[in-house]
Amino acid sequence: MRVGLILGIVTSGLLLLIGLSTRQFETYSVISGTLGIICFLLAGIVSDTFVSGDRARANYYTESKKERKTRIRYGLT
Repeated sequence: MRVGLILGIVTSGLLLLIGLSTRQFETYSVISGTLGIICFLLAGIVSDTFVSGDRARANYYTESKKERKTRIRYGLT
């Protein structure tokens, strides 16, 4: 989780510097918003957040403990 947070802060900082140096604040906003939405969707897909309750229950009982830990770790990163 720390790696993802640090990576997000560094990416936002770089985009902010690029936006300030080029005076194109709209471009900065669009790029950072797009990256945020993409990361949100990927985390939801990896952690099975966007599935219904019966499907999540079925997935929980068919996967091993190791697979579950790996899936959750990728969702948090």
